[in-house]
Amino acid sequence: LINIGPSFEATTPALILKSVAITSAIALGSSLQAVVGARLIRRAVQFPTPLDSGRSVGLFLLLGGPVSCLLAATVGVTSLFVGGVISATAYPFSWWTWWVGDALGVLVFTPLVVIWRGTPQPLWQGRWRTISLLTGISFAIGVMLFIVASAWEQDRITQNFRRQAQQTIGHFETDLARYPEILHSIGRFYASSDEVDRQAFRAFVSSLFSRYPGLQALSWSPRVPETERFVYEEAARQAGYQDFEVTELNAQGTLARAQTRAEYVPVYYLEPYDGNEQALGFDLASEPTRLDALQRARDTGEPAATARLTLVQDPGDQFGVLILLPVYRNGLPQETVDDRRKNLRGYISGVFRIGDMLQMSLARFEESGISFRLYDETTSSELQQLYPYHPQRAPAPSSMVEEDDAVRHALRWTSTAEMGGRRWRLQFDATPDYLAARRSWSAWIVLAGGLLFTGLLQGFLLVLTGATERSRQ
Repeated sequence: LINIGPSFEATTPALILKSVAITSAIALGSSLQAVVGARLIRRAVQFPTPLDSGRSVGLFLLLGGPVSCLLAATVGVTSLFVGGVISATAYPFSWWTWWVGDALGVLVFTPLVVIWRGTPQPLWQGRWRTISLLTGISFAIGVMLFIVASAWEQDRITQNFRRQAQQTIGHFETDLARYPEILHSIGRFYASSDEVDRQAFRAFVSSLFSRYPGLQALSWSPRVPETERFVYEEAARQAGYQDFEVTELNAQGTLARAQTRAEYVPVYYLEPYDGNEQALGFDLASEPTRLDALQRARDTGEPAATARLTLVQDPGDQFGVLILLPVYRNGLPQETVDDRRKNLRGYISGVFRIGDMLQMSLARFEESGISFRLYDETTSSELQQLYPYHPQRAPAPSSMVEEDDAVRHALRWTSTAEMGGRRWRLQFDATPDYLAARRSWSAWIVLAGGLLFTGLLQGFLLVLTGATERSRQ
């Protein structure tokens, strides 16, 4: 009943059955352990006993603690493993902590229960104060040492995690700053010439794709008034794109000829063309997310990134982002917003696959067991998450094995970076596998040693006080 409370899942009949099966197996193991331990003690020690000899004390503690407690640890941890709650890597540590907790609990507390409530009562009256006081002091010291050792270990894991996260974030920020520079280099190319044709554009940008794996496409999108729409469409058809027209997404989400508007910003030069055919001719100003970035870039004169997009040319399993850089007419003023709006020539745009942008940085991040996510903090909550990633080896979290809030907070690291006027947040979280792989057994060895000493001290006191009581009688 205690276990089923935090672990019960009623989403589906299968999950209900799984929750009940796991908790029932744990309960069965614990009950079987108590029955077996009691029978072993009764057979070997002839309980009830005054526990006043070395043999009776030794058998009582050995059979009731380390021997019988093998059952609950083995049955319980195996049921969690079979149920998918813990991974194979976490099995040894989970079994060890379970067994140590049960065995040392028996060693320390069961003799105290016998002292306080055992029979024959006259044999205990002169012993329980001494044994209880010294056992309590020894137990408290052992627990304090365990807490200190656990804090040291947690601090070691936390510092190691943060160091790894900071290194990766440094690589990510460095790599991220390189992407707008692609557009600036093309912008300088346009600034050096009054006219850039398709061949010149292709020759200039063709070498960039091999150096930037997250780069999906580069394009030139001129500012086209309605009066010049036909001229641009006909020129593109003459250049070999027979079906070229200015397009937009209709209500059904498919590409169609753009409706009449005062102005268009169509994708006019596009590299590479293969694989991005659907994007050629698409009016960037026809879609609100892209239009917002166009207007910010135009008014500021700086690169502007869109919120996450499902790319027209790549509706795959990762989001994309468009970064746009305005290009103004050479020799005309650009000092004020009105100047920039009046003298806008068009936009250079880069299409980037967010997942591939991240992988370039995270390829250096060799540690397994850490999940990371990228969020856009400048957009609405339902569109914030840009990229999630979970290591294949990390098991699904379960309420039965969750770390406490303090540990989860300590093993989370976030950093923010600016990308085209948007605030991106990269978040790292340690998974249970990360903790299992790096958690040492030192703290538990300290606890085991301290409580084992307490148990031995208690056994010694039982024998000593028992002999004294027999002599007194």
